[in-house]
Amino acid sequence: MQKKLFFSTQPLKGVYKYIIPAAKQHSEQNLKKKLQYTFIKVKKIQPDIIFFVVKCLLCGKFFKKETLMNLKYKSLNLGRYAISEVYRNPKCYFSKIKYYYELLKAIYLIASYAKYAINLKNINSVYLDHCMYKNGILIEVFSQKNIPIYALGYPRGFFLFKMDKKKQLKKYEEIIQLNKSKKINQLQKKKASKALREALLKTEKFPWMQHIAFKDNIKINLNEITHVVYIHSFTDAQLVYGYDGFLNVFEWFKFTLNELLKNKNNKILVKAHPSFFHEKFPNKMAMHDRMIFFKLIKDYNSSNVIILKDPIRNKQLLNKISKQTILISHHGSVVLESLFMGFKCITSAATFWNDQFHITNSWKNVSEYKKLLYKKWNVLKYPNKNDLMNVSYQLFCNPKGIYGKNYWEHILIKNLKISKSSLFQNSSKILQKIKISQNKKNKINKEIIFSLEKI
Repeated sequence: MQKKLFFSTQPLKGVYKYIIPAAKQHSEQNLKKKLQYTFIKVKKIQPDIIFFVVKCLLCGKFFKKETLMNLKYKSLNLGRYAISEVYRNPKCYFSKIKYYYELLKAIYLIASYAKYAINLKNINSVYLDHCMYKNGILIEVFSQKNIPIYALGYPRGFFLFKMDKKKQLKKYEEIIQLNKSKKINQLQKKKASKALREALLKTEKFPWMQHIAFKDNIKINLNEITHVVYIHSFTDAQLVYGYDGFLNVFEWFKFTLNELLKNKNNKILVKAHPSFFHEKFPNKMAMHDRMIFFKLIKDYNSSNVIILKDPIRNKQLLNKISKQTILISHHGSVVLESLFMGFKCITSAATFWNDQFHITNSWKNVSEYKKLLYKKWNVLKYPNKNDLMNVSYQLFCNPKGIYGKNYWEHILIKNLKISKSSLFQNSSKILQKIKISQNKKNKINKEIIFSLEKI
């Protein structure tokens, strides 16, 4: 008799020793049969994959970004996941040798993952982690096999996705993006407004904003500012919401400033993400982002550019600039706060809501973006208010989402009696030390299953 298998890309450690068993148990309940774990195991040396990488190299597929983005392995998107994997390493921004070395490694690894998954048998359901990186190609493999996929991903929480005849979703961003399928009523709009006001006033309630010493007394004259550019993480989840002509935030930021500076009347304020200034640096990524930021801004020693080198609350900044200032963000939730306060914004179409919503002035390629940067304030559009409230409600008021009471992290915090900040900063170390009874495990499993969102 053939084994019925539950496949996972992660071992049962850290938060995964709670998430993965819950996913497996939910799958068993749906299938009405017991499953056995199987974990990813990829051979290190595979001649056919080596041949594939060498062939791509000789054909010049690594040297133009459009060609690299469209690189496929057996009709599966490979290039975009390789790029995201490469730019987790900060050295790749400043060294071509390091970049190509990491790119070759990533392409080899991701092609190996795809081959492995294609050949798997008797898989009934899967758990995939961090699908914006190398595991993104596994989303495509298993969705084509119509196998249920469990995963975590912002702006969603813990979710289950399964292809059917009505769904033609193939890419990770198409699964996790907020969509317009649900209309919201007046009560829900009021809840969305309340959530936005809280986001502006109580920034520290978010775990990644704790331990940041905000400095709200801005002593810079901001009267002449024409544009505010918000910088996001350089190393975390590049291309998570798709491709818009830029391979990463670093490339986007440089292009933005270089284009805006061509107009000598522009006065640009650059605001870094507050996590760049986290006092305890919860992970290496935050340290890398800070290093890249301070290295990058050395190239913009201009009287037309003001760079905030301290963490400032967005509300304090917006209160000090003209409503006719153009705000530019690649994909951050800071946009929702700014739109709510009456500003016009430019963002990528590759963000955490899909293009059914009309919220910002958005671009899908470099040419469109360049045109937006040259537009005057009065030509740019305000958001559709219903769409703004819809996205804000889905993000901030979803009880199973990242800000909701039934979010999986909140379940662990409540049951294990640990703080939000400690779980955010060092979850693996903390969870490894905690020992709980089987009854407590069963309770946590049940609650995490209840937090599952079906997409």
